[in-house]
Amino acid sequence: MTAGTTNNIAKGRQLFGALLVLLATFGSEPQAAANPLPPQAYEEYENFNEGQRVRLLIQLAKSGNVEAAQSLLQRFPLQGPHAANRRLYLEGLILKSQGKLTAARDKFRATLASDPSLTLVRADLAETLVALEEDEGAKHHLRLLEAEAPTEEAALGIRSFIDQIDTRRPYTINAYLALAPTTNINNRTYRKTVYGILDLPENLRAEDALGIAAGINGSFNKRLGDDLRAIISGNVEARLYDHKEYHSISTSQAAELRHTFDRGYASVGLVASQDVSIYAEELSYISYGPRLAVSYAVTPQDEIRSVLLYEWQDYQGSSDSDSGMFSVDLDYTHAFDSTFTMTASAGFRNTNAKDDVNTYDTWSGGLSVYKEFGHGITVDLSGEVRYSEFTPDALSREDWKYIGSIALTKRDFAIFGLAPSLQYTYVENDSSNEFFDFYGHSVELKFTKAF
Repeated sequence: MTAGTTNNIAKGRQLFGALLVLLATFGSEPQAAANPLPPQAYEEYENFNEGQRVRLLIQLAKSGNVEAAQSLLQRFPLQGPHAANRRLYLEGLILKSQGKLTAARDKFRATLASDPSLTLVRADLAETLVALEEDEGAKHHLRLLEAEAPTEEAALGIRSFIDQIDTRRPYTINAYLALAPTTNINNRTYRKTVYGILDLPENLRAEDALGIAAGINGSFNKRLGDDLRAIISGNVEARLYDHKEYHSISTSQAAELRHTFDRGYASVGLVASQDVSIYAEELSYISYGPRLAVSYAVTPQDEIRSVLLYEWQDYQGSSDSDSGMFSVDLDYTHAFDSTFTMTASAGFRNTNAKDDVNTYDTWSGGLSVYKEFGHGITVDLSGEVRYSEFTPDALSREDWKYIGSIALTKRDFAIFGLAPSLQYTYVENDSSNEFFDFYGHSVELKFTKAF
């Protein structure tokens, strides 16, 4: 570092300190409405470079000196390639200091939509969402901020804040509605013949459908001690299609005891689900069983999760389809920064049914990516491969299933506090038995609070 550079830094600090002294001296004294600061303050401020001006304006806005910040921002407009974003953020801080939280939230979101790498803005947005009791959005941003935590202690502070959000309001309820067209509602083949000789009737081929999905979910989170809590959650969803034989209602419930520790949690509980196919009783079932789950943050950027589950499935239409299913899943998530996370997953499932045709083992592996871009675009990309091997006593069969999806969320186009998200999913099943070859495309347009 040259002597000239050192002198410039020292001079900048001297000017910054001098202006703070002036503000402390005159900030409480009445000034003219058009000039809330003394002339000396404007003279000192004019000698600041852009970075020093921004830091001072942030300090003024956060300390409640709103008129001073507004006056300086108006008299000396910010310059340079980042000026628009910086102004949006400063306007958000001013609105926040004035108690105008909804308007401040919108300013912060607009700033992040342009440049999602601004961690300071994300932190202020999360804090504002907490004050507005928009908990889903707040927790979403706090989890992303954990990736920027410089130490494990800082990461623990963020996790504790999320824990406080979860326990301050035990009950949460959310509803949703989505458009859900699909090209293969029944997961059947597009082939007209199989094995080159057997013609398939129309009712055994794939059908497309236009549909909507509507649902409601809720949870109850009760602290039983410093490190112990009881969590109960449930969901009800109805799917209606232009082919009424595919109308369905599904529900799910979970109850668990969760022990929390500094880097994660361990839980034990019960899960249950019901799927009612309104016009096809043989597809309706009830499942229930115990579940164990563990989550551990190796570092602020790395987390491992594992779930062990055993379920009994009872089908209403055919007892031969009843089964017991054991599964184990393992996920590893790495956060590169607050805008970019990647998750690798692996799993094993053993399904043992009364009917050998429905007895099989499945191994799976997948990768998913979350990335925020400029212009308010978020991309969720995922891919999974499943290999299923059916019992040798049944029809000889091996399946390879490929599932890929991409979801685009427009974060700066909120409607009634919800951001629109468009998700496309492709599924292909390549089976050694041609009856079970199929592929399909589906699209869902829905709205989210987590943005």
